[in-house]
Amino acid sequence: MNIEISKNQLGTYGKLKLSKSAYSNETLLKASYHYTDKLYIFIAEDSYNYEVNMSLINQSDNVELSIVCGEFINELADQEMRQTILKETGAIREAIVSAAFSEAAKGLSSTLPTRTVPKANHSYVDDKVDIIQLKG
Repeated sequence: MNIEISKNQLGTYGKLKLSKSAYSNETLLKASYHYTDKLYIFIAEDSYNYEVNMSLINQSDNVELSIVCGEFINELADQEMRQTILKETGAIREAIVSAAFSEAAKGLSSTLPTRTVPKANHSYVDDKVDIIQLKG
């Protein structure tokens, strides 16, 4: 991994080259999204690497681009770990959620009172089940 900080007529920008074998596309996009409030990000790729070009949204801030690039790299590591954990525990998580929803569904019965949706000509006076309430 290599960070280059350069300047051109548009201002300071950073260029980061990342190996595709180290980071997934999903990881890169999630980390990029996390920094959309601080950075303009452009992602290019070739067969083996991603090239991430970034510049500060507010270049007048007294913030070092190299520090933000370092934070971006940490975010990449964090997102890659999250993806790894999701792959390892995804089946368990789905089983827990399915079990929780099936237990909740057992509590529902067809004896619940049916409610009718009021029509355009109904008023709150005609509402027997308090769907329409006069506010204000």
